[in-house]
Amino acid sequence: MRAKRNRKTPESSFSAGDMFLTASGQLRKVVEVEFDKEGRNRVRYVAKGSKIKGQPFSEPYPYDNPPLESTFMKACCHRLSGEEVTHYLMIGVLTTSEVPSMYR
Repeated sequence: MRAKRNRKTPESSFSAGDMFLTASGQLRKVVEVEFDKEGRNRVRYVAKGSKIKGQPFSEPYPYDNPPLESTFMKACCHRLSGEEVTHYLMIGVLTTSEVPSMYR
């Protein structure tokens, strides 16, 4: 059974739908930013390789233990621009259904 989560939205420098690239070439899409019991921001995200066509996004951490926002941001090189998202769409790494409307 999943733990009940605090639904109050924490302050964060990004929001659900934002996409990032890590130094190792992992694409990350933020699903939700939430508070933990100590009031720290936790980031729920899905990830996939940036060089593998057709690979689905998956949740790369235990459901009950998403990373702290600071840990998430340390692993990310930068937030993807609209042009970068378009590139990943054109080469088949992303599909239109995976791309949030903010990038279209």
